[in-house]
Amino acid sequence: MSEVFLTLFNRSLTACWLIAVVLVLRLVFRKAPRWPRLLLWAVVGFRLLPFSIPHPWSLVPTREVLPEEMLYSSTPHIESGIPAVDAAVNPAFTGSLAPSPGASVNPLQVLTWLAGWVWLIGLAGMLLYAAISWLRLKGRLRTAVRLQDNIWQSDRIAAPFVLGVLRPRIYLPFSLPQAALPSVIAHEQAHIARKDHWFKLLGFAFLAVYWFNPVIWLAYILFCRDMEAACDERVVSKLDPAGRADYSQALLACSLPRRRVAPCPLAFGEVGVKSRVKAVLRYKKPAVILLVLLICSVTAALTFFAYDQPDESLQWAKKLQAEDITRLELVVMPQDTDKQYKLLNEEETGRAVELINQSRGRRLSRHEALAGGGIIFYVTTTDGITHTVANEGNTYLTIDGTYFDAGYDWLAGWETD
Repeated sequence: MSEVFLTLFNRSLTACWLIAVVLVLRLVFRKAPRWPRLLLWAVVGFRLLPFSIPHPWSLVPTREVLPEEMLYSSTPHIESGIPAVDAAVNPAFTGSLAPSPGASVNPLQVLTWLAGWVWLIGLAGMLLYAAISWLRLKGRLRTAVRLQDNIWQSDRIAAPFVLGVLRPRIYLPFSLPQAALPSVIAHEQAHIARKDHWFKLLGFAFLAVYWFNPVIWLAYILFCRDMEAACDERVVSKLDPAGRADYSQALLACSLPRRRVAPCPLAFGEVGVKSRVKAVLRYKKPAVILLVLLICSVTAALTFFAYDQPDESLQWAKKLQAEDITRLELVVMPQDTDKQYKLLNEEETGRAVELINQSRGRRLSRHEALAGGGIIFYVTTTDGITHTVANEGNTYLTIDGTYFDAGYDWLAGWETD
């Protein structure tokens, strides 16, 4: 449970860098079309996925502010990627959480174990809240009657909204003014056409997993606002000034106070009605150059902040060249026979470098001890440093003591290469 919590905690912290960039871009391009903003939030969602993709252009300082190794370290410390922050925080962090001599358990193991269970309870609470909200809403809609196609009316709801995933329906209150019907229906149909009912559900799923991070809550709220604004924009772009005025009146007629996070429905007057009315009345066809700049910003955010920096050990191995090497030794340690040693010549060094350049794999914080054999390269470079690149039992790749899960097929190929 400790490892799961640390993984999610670190992912949420790295996502904060990207969310900060999105907030700045929202301000810079506040007069730009709204739909590209949703692309920015899609990049944030990609950043929150439970896996890490390395990219050499990444500007994220570190992928693990709280490395898993600190659970077993006598001097636990953070690795923010910002030296000034590390220097300010680590003395107090290490001093308060370092294990006592002879202690059987590291205090951080206890704290992260407890935090993991608190996270799990919070996740269960979020999912339970969503399930209960959906069931209560479905119960109120039992008496709804069909108006036309997938549009239904009910006297037990206060505002129009879309509900459903595979077969979404539009629900309208009977109290809705007749004059507002065309605008409201157009808005909700735009939601369905854009698959917003899927994306909002996905956004709530991310919120449920990362509920402990207040920045993720802010991101979800702004994502919902941008979704509604983009939908408004899609509808009003086809209206004349009189139609936009009618649309604004419909927004005001359907406005609701926002008291809690809505996990499922896409309600017409659910969020930011005042700002949406202003945007509708001031709508102008956006300049092409502004749209191009915003799309470029989305691409830049994806390139620089959606990925993690490659592991330094892997970077070194991938960039290694034969001319960087002054001496390369090979040690083969079979499981049942004596180890074999060889100093590689120039041609053999070239083939070994080609093999080392293929280094890959997922970094492992912990690994199992193996009884099998291994193949080790001792690489002495022109700076006088000797590096080790090893294959342990066709299971682990190790570079200077860092372990990677590189895949059996490639590691097994070491024996023939």
